[in-house]
Amino acid sequence: MEPWQGALIFVLGILSGFLNVMAGGGSLLTVPVMVFMGIPYAFRVGAMVSVDVLYRVVGARGKRVFDFVTSVAALTLVTVIIWWGWDYSTRGRVQTVSGLESISMFWAYLALPVGGLFCVPAILANFFDPQRNELENAQ
Repeated sequence: MEPWQGALIFVLGILSGFLNVMAGGGSLLTVPVMVFMGIPYAFRVGAMVSVDVLYRVVGARGKRVFDFVTSVAALTLVTVIIWWGWDYSTRGRVQTVSGLESISMFWAYLALPVGGLFCVPAILANFFDPQRNELENAQ
């Protein structure tokens, strides 16, 4: 984790705690940020347990094909998240955050497409420059 990410999570924790006390909506901030700060990194390093298990079983020739198939599957999933997340965001722009009626829910729902957009380069980076550190360190 980078230092700026740790600082962001710390500030977000304080802000969400304050928001929980005042209006009861702190998880509205913490869940999207925590999820989408972790998922792009997991895609980048290829840290998917079920994929790792199958990767060990596939022969030497099939590993690149397996990488391609998992990358296409992940990109398909992220594309769906981006598409429907944007649609959900635009539909939710008329809603407001509970206790903070001046803030539109558009900004909270926007975490889905923005997080998905951060995942795309991570998936592509894992395909073109795979890092299999967890397989080498596993026992």
